[in-house]
Amino acid sequence: MCESAGVGNALAVPKTQQVRTDCGIWRIDQVIDIAPDDAWEQIFAGDGAKGPRIYDWVAAMLPYVPDFDELDDGGRTFGCGFLARRSLATGETAYYMGYGPADTTIDDLVRVAGMHWAI
Repeated sequence: MCESAGVGNALAVPKTQQVRTDCGIWRIDQVIDIAPDDAWEQIFAGDGAKGPRIYDWVAAMLPYVPDFDELDDGGRTFGCGFLARRSLATGETAYYMGYGPADTTIDDLVRVAGMHWAI
C-alpha cells in the first residue's frame, strides 16, 4: 500500500523474508550472507538511551518493478531495496526492507530504519 501511494518506508522484516533478485527468489539472510566484507559500512544510527548507536550496515537495491517504480514518462523514480544491521558487540543481524526515491542513499535508509527507536 505504501509503495502504491509513493510513500517511502523502511520496515523490519524476519530473516526468512523472501526477496526477488536478478538471480531468483532468496531469503533475505541468504542474500546478506553472500555480501562481501567490504560492502558493510559502520554508520551512526542516532543516539540511544545508552549512548550512540553505531552498527555495521549493508544495503542493496532490488530489481526494477514497472508498476511501482516509474513516472508516467517511464523514468525510474522509486525503488525497493533491503538493508541489514549487524551489532558490533554481538554480530547479531537485523533485516529491513525499504522503499523510496531511486537516489536514496544507505545513510538515508539507516536514518529511516533507526527512527523506530524514537517511536
